[in-house]
Amino acid sequence: MFGAIGFLGAIPLLFRVHHRCGSWRIPTALLALFAVVFSISTFVIGPAITGNGSGSKATTNQTAPTAPAKEGHDAHH
Repeated sequence: MFGAIGFLGAIPLLFRVHHRCGSWRIPTALLALFAVVFSISTFVIGPAITGNGSGSKATTNQTAPTAPAKEGHDAHH
């Protein structure tokens, strides 16, 4: 979804570059560069940040907090 949004946002830039240089060679190279950077961000940097290399949702080994002991609570009042 974000790749498609990025591509749609890049279309005006690609046309501007095409009109400036006169050929589609540079806009095509820029589009390929966008695809490479997006892929690196999605498949390398994203999993490295989340700490999950499998691409699925990260699971945590946290347990639900337990109720504090009554004597511990009364001790500080």
